[in-house]
Amino acid sequence: MSVCFARNSMPDKTDDNFQNDCLQSSNTFRAKHHSPGFKVDPAAVAYAKSRCALISQYPRLSHGHAGLKDYGENLYWAGNSQDVMAGKMIHKNC
Repeated sequence: MSVCFARNSMPDKTDDNFQNDCLQSSNTFRAKHHSPGFKVDPAAVAYAKSRCALISQYPRLSHGHAGLKDYGENLYWAGNSQDVMAGKMIHKNC
């Protein structure tokens, strides 16, 4: 029998600065390929935040894509004890 233990969801760290940093960094790379820039969709942001709150309650992404509706989803989990701007992470990994 498999038992899944839930915990409190992780705190939301996606403030306007984080979102703008992600958007600007992503659009910088898209421009290099002559692709149109992304725009923020408040409904998608709200949905993503709710998914993050749900998924972060379970260890090692064990909850997977359960309950996914209307959107695709790429799951990735990382941790860091330092504050890192999203753009630096994008530049580091691309």
